[in-house]
Amino acid sequence: MHESQIRHVADAMTNRRYTKDKIIIRVGDIGDEEFVFFPGIISISKSLTLHNMEGTDQRDKSLIQLSESDDVFFGEMSLLGNKERSATLIAKTDVELGISTESQVRELRRLILILVTDYFIISG
Repeated sequence: MHESQIRHVADAMTNRRYTKDKIIIRVGDIGDEEFVFFPGIISISKSLTLHNMEGTDQRDKSLIQLSESDDVFFGEMSLLGNKERSATLIAKTDVELGISTESQVRELRRLILILVTDYFIISG
């Protein structure tokens, strides 16, 4: 990729920093952003209702911890009609995320299509 192409992709995202223990996404919130991982570690958890002899107990259960080396993005399901978030994400260290709104994701797809088309035209 040329530097100008990289700049176009970077411009289609906003960076946001979260400090350790800050909630990034809360289950049940309506979402309109997709996230791409940069440096840091996050924990993904779900709220579970446990039934026992004494009644019920509501607890958050950590499902997984992820870092930028896992090459993940998340929140994309909320872009399909402003759906509720399905899990809670918490910064376990200071975290930096690339954030794209629905219109920014459309712009990224357009740029990728141009890059792929240019690649095939050049490589013949």
